[in-house]
Amino acid sequence: RSPMPSGRVHSAATVVLAVSGAWITYRSGAPAAQVVALTSGILTGLVLTPDLDVDQGSYSAHVVRRAFGRRAAQLWILFWLPYSLLIPHRSHISHMPILGTLLRLAYVAAIPLLAYWLAGMPFDLPPLPAAWPWAAAGLALADIAHFLLDSIF
Repeated sequence: RSPMPSGRVHSAATVVLAVSGAWITYRSGAPAAQVVALTSGILTGLVLTPDLDVDQGSYSAHVVRRAFGRRAAQLWILFWLPYSLLIPHRSHISHMPILGTLLRLAYVAAIPLLAYWLAGMPFDLPPLPAAWPWAAAGLALADIAHFLLDSIF
């Protein structure tokens, strides 16, 4: 098996997908909120990548560090440590389109909910914005692109 594409390659493909997805969605006549949500979902794939299952940290930590600083990157790695210890790298669980997307979204929601529960604090989920399915679809598209790049190379 040939080496996997680098994080830079995955990131570049995600940005190209975001630009083309925004253009196609806009040209199809979708409302601006849907265009923004889809594009935001795709760009979220830069940090909420299937490669968060890498034991030594993924390229997303580099993206977080460049955008928000070293402390944020350290917190990002710490946040994803349980996930990376439980899920073997490139497993079907994390890299399978849609399934991997839903797993990471559930993890993002579960960790804070668990912290609230352990602290004995009540927690009510806020209502989701109407465009959230477009954002989730965008993230799923980024994951599909990631999967295809890993499959080709």
